[in-house]
Amino acid sequence: VFLVANRLGLDNRWPGQPSNIPVARLLGRSDIHALSKLGCRFGSHGGTHRALTTLSEDELRSELIESRDRIEQLVGDPCPLLAYPYGASNQRVRLMASQVYDAAFGTRLAYASSSDNLYNISRIDAYYLRSASSLERLVNRRWNGPLAFRRTLRAVRRTVARVVFRASA
Repeated sequence: VFLVANRLGLDNRWPGQPSNIPVARLLGRSDIHALSKLGCRFGSHGGTHRALTTLSEDELRSELIESRDRIEQLVGDPCPLLAYPYGASNQRVRLMASQVYDAAFGTRLAYASSSDNLYNISRIDAYYLRSASSLERLVNRRWNGPLAFRRTLRAVRRTVARVVFRASA
């Protein structure tokens, strides 16, 4: 479970959050302690959920290190993993992440594989796992068709957004 370390117990209304995203409560300290006792492990999703590619060197270092340290203090275990907010990373971000974390996840919608870059591992967002049946399909690796379909939809949305942006510029 990836935590936005500075927003524990709050909600997902952080700066830059698209207005069409439903407001959702984030896990609080008591939730995290309860899940930890059940065997859940926690990684960082940054401190504030800002796009890491937009930050200065000092802001980036602070966002990565402080979020890791806060999570480690809370759960009493190492926090070796990062999921980039918005999946936003570039060579500079991945290099700094490699100095703080053992691995990091991007947003390529696919099963992780040994051929993935250790600091841009594919992931399947929990957003897609809202039902027991979808989780069961994921675990039994019967999600290849739905993943390919959703990747295509993402590509279409990005293309449309670029076209609209160019037309309005």
